[in-house]
Amino acid sequence: MRLEGGRLVGTDGAVDIVYRRLVSEEAFARAEEIGPLLTAYLEDAACFVGGFRTDPAWSKTLFVVLSDPAYSGLFGPALREELDACVPWTRELAPASVTWKGQSGELSDLLVDHQKHFLIKPARAYEGRGALSGACAAREAWRDAVRENLASGGWVAQELLHPGPSDLDGARAFMQVGEFVLLGALAGFLARSSPTAVIGPRVHERYHPVGTEVPWEPRPE
Repeated sequence: MRLEGGRLVGTDGAVDIVYRRLVSEEAFARAEEIGPLLTAYLEDAACFVGGFRTDPAWSKTLFVVLSDPAYSGLFGPALREELDACVPWTRELAPASVTWKGQSGELSDLLVDHQKHFLIKPARAYEGRGALSGACAAREAWRDAVRENLASGGWVAQELLHPGPSDLDGARAFMQVGEFVLLGALAGFLARSSPTAVIGPRVHERYHPVGTEVPWEPRPE
């Protein structure tokens, strides 16, 4: 790829839209190799779907901000109630006193004592890499993982939500559904199914996109 006349150009001609799946850290580590692509982003030489400014929404730490009462000052009472209804209980995996379902204590003790109700995962990872479900782990392995990553930083602890099983093509599978919103209206779903309740890099998963018609109306000035 190269830049020509202010446009990003590839082997088949000019590139108008780039759908980025490359993780930011990996992109920056290969900056010399993909220099023209990064320069095109900085100079608006193409439209990037998945710009680098979306990184805060990619980090699992966003769920901490939306869930932890320590950040309640960022949201009004009505929004706080809505967030509590739809965002799973999430905390930074660090030494701290927390409250979960009326029980208070050290986070590490809570995770160990109620192992089957939680999972831990790196804040900046994808494909389920590094995620460990307490419901699927041996007790000793879970305890060691909690203590080890409690000290390492960069991890979150989250209440485990159990997706409902369903029958797809005669095979029992677990369905996980993500909703998409466009201009304040429901625009569709992206559903994933897998043979296990937790999706990981070694788990065979299937995608089931579902669309819904979105009335296109001008937004009021």
